[in-house]
Amino acid sequence: MYQKVTKYIRKLTKPNVIVGFTNCLTRYERPMKRKLRQRNQSWISRQLRCAQKEGMPLSFFINFPSIRAVSCNGERLKRRGRLNPDWDRALFHPGWGEVPMVGPKGTIYWFVGFDKEQLPVELEPFWKEA
Repeated sequence: MYQKVTKYIRKLTKPNVIVGFTNCLTRYERPMKRKLRQRNQSWISRQLRCAQKEGMPLSFFINFPSIRAVSCNGERLKRRGRLNPDWDRALFHPGWGEVPMVGPKGTIYWFVGFDKEQLPVELEPFWKEA
């Protein structure tokens, strides 16, 4: 059994089979990894400079692209008429209220304020007077 395993390992470690293949990968892989790492580090450095300049937390600037993408998706759904108010999740405050605008999958994109005239009849008992 031991001889079969060592014979198989020798067969796998022939220079033209594995070593040549891995050398080929590392030759092209290293510059690409370096390029990606440098790009990511410079992006994070720019975000850090913006955060320090504006006096805001770094996490806001790191997460801003995803926040912007969600907002753009909401605008796209709004243009297509797929955003609807979810009156079951409406929030009532003294003198005004807000209703979430929800997409087809149930994602809340933003809240819209409303007053008593815009309120559906069945939700009027929940209205809080100012």
